[in-house]
Amino acid sequence: MKLWDRGCNIVSVCNLCEQNFETSDHLFFWCPFAVKIWNWLQHLLNKSFDCSSIQGILSSAVLGWSPQMKDTVLAAVIFSVWMIWHCRNRKRFHSRAIKYQSAIALIVAKDKVTGNMTSAYMNNSISEFSISRALGVVGYLKAVHIIQVNWFPPLYGWVKCNSDGSAKGSPRVAGCCGIFTNHRGDFLGGFSQNLGIQISFYAELMGVILANEK
Repeated sequence: MKLWDRGCNIVSVCNLCEQNFETSDHLFFWCPFAVKIWNWLQHLLNKSFDCSSIQGILSSAVLGWSPQMKDTVLAAVIFSVWMIWHCRNRKRFHSRAIKYQSAIALIVAKDKVTGNMTSAYMNNSISEFSISRALGVVGYLKAVHIIQVNWFPPLYGWVKCNSDGSAKGSPRVAGCCGIFTNHRGDFLGGFSQNLGIQISFYAELMGVILANEK
């Protein structure tokens, strides 16, 4: 490139597309082979990002993920750049072309190792689960605070009713329900009631009232 900038004519054709003069920008961002690699990554991440520079790719592709997914996506970007360079060298020095599908498979295989080696955690989201599954990465979820809830049956000869009520908003469509059990925990019966447009407190209260009426 320095010789070209000084006015020296150098014949250097891109080995991947064999159509354009090979520059760093063309090889890694504008070559049809590279464009297919970046389009695959955008489709995988369900994101659109600036593929005209590494900074443009990293500024949008890596942001917004959990720590584990961020490591995985960063590795995918790095391996994509490496794969483009590797395919170029194989074609130039060994006259062997690597097909697009094989290149993607190699990127996924290398990214799988990186994603599974990290000690970071992943968000509990469908999007990250889908991406990690496509890459063969096992997601590590951050442990949530677990609260133990115990249920005890009533005394002999008694019947217990557990009721609940909720509204899908405040106010929105609401309902309540309840179940009756004996001292052995056997199910004796239950009820449910559509309460129309109400608030949560009303739904909870109506659950108790209907339980007493039963």
